[in-house]
Amino acid sequence: MGLSRIGGDWSAYQNLLKRFQKNYQDFVTQLQTLFDEQKQVQAQRFIHTLKGAAGNIGADQLYQISAHLEQTLRDQKNLTFSELRQDWLSLQQELQQVQESITDLLTDETSLKHNKISSQISDFSEVLAIVSNITELLETNLADAIDYLEALKQRTQGTSWHRAVQEIDQNLADFDTDRAQQLLVQMARNIEREEVHHVHQQTEDSDCG
Repeated sequence: MGLSRIGGDWSAYQNLLKRFQKNYQDFVTQLQTLFDEQKQVQAQRFIHTLKGAAGNIGADQLYQISAHLEQTLRDQKNLTFSELRQDWLSLQQELQQVQESITDLLTDETSLKHNKISSQISDFSEVLAIVSNITELLETNLADAIDYLEALKQRTQGTSWHRAVQEIDQNLADFDTDRAQQLLVQMARNIEREEVHHVHQQTEDSDCG
């Protein structure tokens, strides 16, 4: 998942999605131009950048399609556009779907903000204690760890951390406790930083008042 690559930081992941959407909004047109001008090497490099970006945001299907097309261009020189038509259509359709999914996701987040749903955790100490308990229990008692995870879901509902918790939940469902632990440690560090920032902001607001 793309979110796990940046330590479960949903805000950073949003920025990553926005950059992807901006950088690749004209990708199809630009790639078509390279094919029309028979610049196969440049087209291959261009697809390589898309593959990397798709991997970074967790768009696995787009990554696979890009990798396949890149390999085809590398292995077979001087291909005509008609010979690549099926791969090209698959890439175009999947990229469009990813872009639409990003738009929907970012629109949902904007809606949440307009409804004034807090992106902050109300009780940092409590959440950090739950995260710590889950991390320790993963070594000894998976069932209890999952129970604590349900509590963590409730405490982070409507915050920017909820998606990270959902990813941890998926890791546990897949019995990937090592990855779940890594995400929990990263999440704890990020929450601690947010708590410091929150306290600092409250102090500044108090001084201004």
